[in-house]
Amino acid sequence: LDQWKEDVSPNGRGFTVVRGIPVDEWSEEDSKLFFWGFGRHFGVPGAQNNDGDLLGHVVDTGADPKTSRQYKTNVHILPHCDSADVVGLLCLQSAREGGTSRLVSSVTIHNEMLKRHPESIERLYRPFPLDTRGSGGVSWVPIEPLRLDSEGILRTFYHTEYYRSVYGSHVPDAPDKKIPEEDLRVLEQYDALANDEELYLDMDFLPGDVQLLSNHFILHSRSGYTDEKNRKRYLLRLWLSMNETASFGSWDWYVPSIRSHDKKRADDDDDDTMLTIGVSFLYFFFFFFF
Repeated sequence: LDQWKEDVSPNGRGFTVVRGIPVDEWSEEDSKLFFWGFGRHFGVPGAQNNDGDLLGHVVDTGADPKTSRQYKTNVHILPHCDSADVVGLLCLQSAREGGTSRLVSSVTIHNEMLKRHPESIERLYRPFPLDTRGSGGVSWVPIEPLRLDSEGILRTFYHTEYYRSVYGSHVPDAPDKKIPEEDLRVLEQYDALANDEELYLDMDFLPGDVQLLSNHFILHSRSGYTDEKNRKRYLLRLWLSMNETASFGSWDWYVPSIRSHDKKRADDDDDDTMLTIGVSFLYFFFFFFF
């Protein structure tokens, strides 16, 4: 566990993958219990939507990808960060075709932008309007893609799709009718680097795979996918804050009160403790018998 935590810390590579969790031998509820407890060893789960879900379900619901959160669809998702220190995914079922996960270092992209497009880097340190897709009770908010924290460490929050879709007709109070030319140019330059085959790493999810990554230092994307006829690609998701409070500077608005949602979803600390004790037993069983 300590090594996996180090992997997603500012001193690590930004991500880690754990394979072989025996989800095919467990019920869905047991898999949820395991992943909840697993995540609690890393941090505090935060709400992922307006319903206050702490354990998310990444599955195609048939939602409209132009106006809905895209994890509810099967479309290609462009490079982005999520609103937590760490995002964790546990694969319960893979797709028939597609659904490849792509990871790329946002620090590397920043450095390549400095080399190739130095005239554009300053724009990324100023806010872009971000389409919330209905989250947080507002239609859009200004978000800086890049910022330096109090220790001078680069932190990234990037979501090219939502920086672009904020100018759509579903946002009645959009900041403008179309994206400014400068903003579009900078996004296209950044996206090109995020999709540079010399920089990214692709991986396919298999049932039992856990992927953990730091949203501060890693962008992730997903290829479009096709499900089996009677079986859907299904991943469990956690948004984890590594400390008791989220550390997101000017975008704290996007991280709902973790303590209140812990209370709402887990009822009380005793229930949460029992979940963690239960998963510790599963850890013991898994590592010594599988």
